[in-house]
Order: sequence, then C-alpha cells, then structure tokens
Amino acid sequence: MLNAFAAVVGQKAQGCWLGYGSVLFLEFGELHPLEHQTHPRGEWSLSSARILWRIEQDDSVLGGSEDDRPTMEAAIEYINGNTLVAGELLEASGDSVLTFSGRVVLKTFVLSSAEDSRWHLTLADGSHVSLGTARSGMGTVS
Repeated sequence: MLNAFAAVVGQKAQGCWLGYGSVLFLEFGELHPLEHQTHPRGEWSLSSARILWRIEQDDSVLGGSEDDRPTMEAAIEYINGNTLVAGELLEASGDSVLTFSGRVVLKTFVLSSAEDSRWHLTLADGSHVSLGTARSGMGTVS
C-alpha cells in the first residue's frame, strides 16, 4: 500500500460535490470561490476518474456510485466537515480506502485493468498529481 494521500491527510474536507455521472470531487483546506465555476475549490482537490465508490459509516453503507443521484449526493455530505485521517492506495489494483473523522470511510474500486489513473490531486501550489497503478506513473507531477 502507498501513502499517496499524504498531502491531504489531516485536512478538513469541505465543499465536496458530485460531478457528471458519479465523479467525486473532494475539496480540502480553505475554499476559494473561482469566477465562472459552480463549485468553490479547496487548497487541495481530489477528483475520481473511472472508479466505483462506496461511502460507509460504522457498519452501514450510506451510498455509492451505483445509487441514484440523490442517494449519492446525500452520502457525500457525510464526508463534508470531516478530517481525512488516513488514505491508502493499493498499488497493484489502484483501489483505495480514505478514512475520515466521524467514522466515515470512502472505498473505491477500479473498473478495469486498462485504466491508468484513479485519482487526480491538485496541490496547493497548483500542480497536479495522478494517483493510480505503478504503470501509470503514480505520483507523476504535471
């Protein structure tokens, strides 16, 4: 397992939202409203790419990427306001587990072996990192 989420561990999630389909946008740190955008951006921003996901709290599934949109949006609200305590990315598969305060856990599952990156992380300095399997150049900054 890789500590690919180290940059955002300890940061409060806020302004998290659901994009087209079931694409997650997780915003961390101070929010910065931008002109011509519907959603404010955090100092750090994680977005999912072609992954299935499920949000859990304790022994309950709150919602996942295969639910209807209102259920997915309600599940994402459980992440907002909580701090990312730990994040793990399984190198071989690209699956991940993000653990938040409040006993909220986000689990992701890769759709196919052909995919390259699973998460896109925008850092506070504006650089981008793609997080995925080893062959995808995990940790590559652009």
